[in-house]
Formats: sequence, structure tokens, C-alpha cells
Amino acid sequence: MAKPKIETTLVKEAGSFVSELMKQELPPGCLFHNLNFTKALVNTIPDLASTYDLDQENVENILVAAWFFDSGYSDKKAPCIDKSLEILEKFLKNHEISKDRTKAIMQIIRHATLSASDASLPGQILHDARISYLGRKRFFKLKELLRAEKRHLYNRIYNTKVWEEIQYRYLVLNNFYTSAARKAYNSRKGKNIAEQRKLLEKARKAVTREKTGKDLGRGIDTLYRSSYRTHINLSAIADGKANMMISINTIILSVIITLSGASFTVSESFIV
Repeated sequence: MAKPKIETTLVKEAGSFVSELMKQELPPGCLFHNLNFTKALVNTIPDLASTYDLDQENVENILVAAWFFDSGYSDKKAPCIDKSLEILEKFLKNHEISKDRTKAIMQIIRHATLSASDASLPGQILHDARISYLGRKRFFKLKELLRAEKRHLYNRIYNTKVWEEIQYRYLVLNNFYTSAARKAYNSRKGKNIAEQRKLLEKARKAVTREKTGKDLGRGIDTLYRSSYRTHINLSAIADGKANMMISINTIILSVIITLSGASFTVSESFIV
């Protein structure tokens, strides 16, 4: 089978349409789901698809689906995937694409959000291309862009500890479906997980320091140590006093018992 073409007429027109749409309609706060991310997604598809025996139409379908996957962010009021599908369907209708093929392309987008067992191979390829940044060095830059996007678009503000936990879980729980993606990205993903774990531990320690007051400086540490030392000294004094009282009470009891015994003996002598 001949190697499928990447730059077909339909793919080029899809790219031009989405590029113009995002330039004009995308909210300024889209710092993650923007044209740059979409282009990176589209550029990842050929490397993954070339591993499999896919025909021209299938490869073309995946590329078109990749271009439109995040087009729904042009209208943040609507659910992203639903809006993306709506925009895609209208585009394909205007280009007189058959209903069956339109359904197949839309299905790729839906399958990219499913588990591996439920997704078709084209859907798995799109899924892996979308999360390929998890296995790249730019993961740490992109995750901060995503954090800023959520703040600007949805007013969702995450403190550092919570955000690092979210990203750590996302790294660990999201796996690549295709063998091609695992081979290409798993090694770097493992390094990213290790680095993210360090960032999470650092964030947790920062929260602990904030709660205990240790982040206020060495003077607070000295105050804690002095207070602790004073507490120990007071406890030692209290223990000493307690021991002294016990000793005195023991002596007094001994004397009382001795005198009581002597008095009892003298009384008996008088009776006889």
C-alpha cells in the first residue's frame, strides 16, 4: 500500500478554516487550548499513524478530526466537544462530504475521549496525539498555561499544592493507547512523573511550613525551641517537687506508724 498523503486538499482546507476561526473567535484567555496546541496535535498524527497500515481516507479523517478537536473553545459557553462536533459537521457539510464519512470523522473525536478498549484505532491515535505532551519536555510549561487558562476563562484558582496534585494524578492515570505512542513518549513521561512528584513534595512542604509558621523566619524557630526548652524545664521542676513531696510524705508516714506502734505497746503494759 502506498504511503498516505498528509497534505491533502481536505486537510489543508480544514487547517485554514480552524486557524482563521481560532484567530478571530478564540477568547484571549485560551492559553493552552489554542492554535499552537492544535498545530502541535496535528503534527503528531503522521508519526503515530505511519506505524499502522491505514489507508489514505483513514489518515485524512484523523487529521481533520485533530484540526477540529479543540475548535469548540471558540465558544466557551457550550460544552467543548459538542461545540467542536457542531462546527466540524457544518464544515464537512459545506464541503459536500458524505454522511457516512462525516459520521466516521465525528466518531474519531468521540472515541478519543473513551477508554482504550472502547476506542477505534483512529480514535486511539488521536487520543495519544492529544496527550503526547505528557511525554515531552514542554509538559511543565504547558501545565502552567493550562492553569492560567482555567483562571482567566472560568475563574478557577488553584493553589500550588492542589495544582501539583492534579497534574501528578493526570500524569499517572493517563496512559497511551497505541504501541507507537508508548514507544515514543513513555520514557520521557516517566521522567516527568518523577519530576512532578518532586514538585508535589516541595509544594506539600511549603504548605506545612506555612501552617506551622516556619516560613516566617529563623526567629520563629528560635521561639519554638525556647518555648519547648522552658516547657521541659518546668516539667523537670514539677517532677522534682513531686518526688520531694513523696519522700516527705513517706518519712511522715513512717514516723506516724512507728509512734503508733510504740504507743500501742505502752498501753498494753498498763493493762497487764
